[in-house]
Amino acid sequence: SVRGCNSSSQAIGTDAAGKLVCDTSLSDMRLKNDITSLDAQSSLALVNSLNPVSFYWKDPTIPGTNSTQEQFGFIAQQVEQVAPNLVATTSPTYLTPDGTYYLNYQGVIPLLAKAIQAQQSEINLATSSLSSLSVNQNSFASSTIVTLSSLSNQFNALSANTTDLQSAFASTSITLSSLASN
Repeated sequence: SVRGCNSSSQAIGTDAAGKLVCDTSLSDMRLKNDITSLDAQSSLALVNSLNPVSFYWKDPTIPGTNSTQEQFGFIAQQVEQVAPNLVATTSPTYLTPDGTYYLNYQGVIPLLAKAIQAQQSEINLATSSLSSLSVNQNSFASSTIVTLSSLSNQFNALSANTTDLQSAFASTSITLSSLASN
């Protein structure tokens, strides 16, 4: 037996140097059927329902828990509520007499990848919309400047006409005044 290979879900393989290793993930297409792409929204919803935690092992002498340092991960019982196919039980321990839950972390990776892809699509769409709004805003600003410039020219023309009318009125008033005094 290869050290650490204690579950039927683990595979034995060799690394690049030819050493036997455990936890090699079989991913060969020839071993699979009914292959279906994950749905972006379902994957995103599932990932959003996960509760990443930090923790310390209660007893680092139990196989698979050999660390006293802070760990990061998920709680298998919580993940089982949203993705039961990623959780199973194995041998009991004195802390888990009814069996120890374990989580297929490698099974979480495709969900995370699909959720990231969905988020990136949303970011790209938002960026595109923002760029479009920016172009529309610049177009609106240019149009507004042209309109304001045109209105300013019209105002100046009306102002000049008003001055001309005032002059004409003043001269008509003077002429009328002179006629009336005669």
